[in-house]
Amino acid sequence: MVRLLIAVKSCHDDLDKGCHDTILETWGRGLPDLRFFVGCERPTWGQTWYDVFHEKTIDIDVADDYDHLPQKTRRILQWSLEQGYDFTFLCDVDTFLEPDRLMKTGFEKYDYSGRFGSSPAIGSQFDFKDGRGIRHEHCHPWASGGFGYFLSRKAAQIVANTESTMWAEDMMVGDILGPKIISGEIKAADLQHFENEASYHYPAHRFGWNRQRMQQWMREMMYDL
Repeated sequence: MVRLLIAVKSCHDDLDKGCHDTILETWGRGLPDLRFFVGCERPTWGQTWYDVFHEKTIDIDVADDYDHLPQKTRRILQWSLEQGYDFTFLCDVDTFLEPDRLMKTGFEKYDYSGRFGSSPAIGSQFDFKDGRGIRHEHCHPWASGGFGYFLSRKAAQIVANTESTMWAEDMMVGDILGPKIISGEIKAADLQHFENEASYHYPAHRFGWNRQRMQQWMREMMYDL
């Protein structure tokens, strides 16, 4: 049986304001392999680089801010590898999952999968100007971090061991794995029956970004499904 870690990228502010509790009360109730990962203000732990506290929350030695999400993602993958998981599903605190449907998406056939969208195609390269006005030449497609994405042990090892200058963690993963997809070293796929069937992303464009409203949305989702 495939061992899958559901890894939620979080921070102490999200923890303190109840985001973890809301997930544990809704879609994450009873999931044994669900973990939340937060950073620390002063990452100075050296070899003892993580700790477990507040039940399912893992504290890792990465700064707990948005700009360090790429490093946090790499640390999460390192933790997953050390714990012996076959696959890691990375998502955010504003992701809502249907765990039973998630397990039926066929992710285990691929090394990297999730919601890529139709354009540009997986295995292609393109020039891209990101939300901070930074132009990336020969950029590779990436799976949405908001809906979440799967990585096999092989893909996780590559990402965990590779430095990146990307500031957006999902772009970073696509950029690191893109050349491996083109060379055929790993397989990637835009999963069917995934977006808005197995995974949902809080519609901030409709409701605005507000933790309280997001948590309410999660509770509403439990009644709507």
